[in-house]
Amino acid sequence: MKCMGLNPREKVQRICQIRITSTSREPLNAITAEDCAREGFPEYAPADFVNMLAAHRGCPPDEPVNRIEFEFLD
Repeated sequence: MKCMGLNPREKVQRICQIRITSTSREPLNAITAEDCAREGFPEYAPADFVNMLAAHRGCPPDEPVNRIEFEFLD
């Protein structure tokens, strides 16, 4: 198995298992305050998050992004 960032003899260290519950494409600027918190930025307003990410990625605020929702498995 090839993994980006690992040397040829290094192994993947699994930390947990997840189940994908939903995938969709939607505009970056459709993010909500709850989504910002889920992304690890609870102090960001949606517009602030969109501006930060759009600047980092060099894309417009309405750029379609992949939204992947998941749940942790025991």
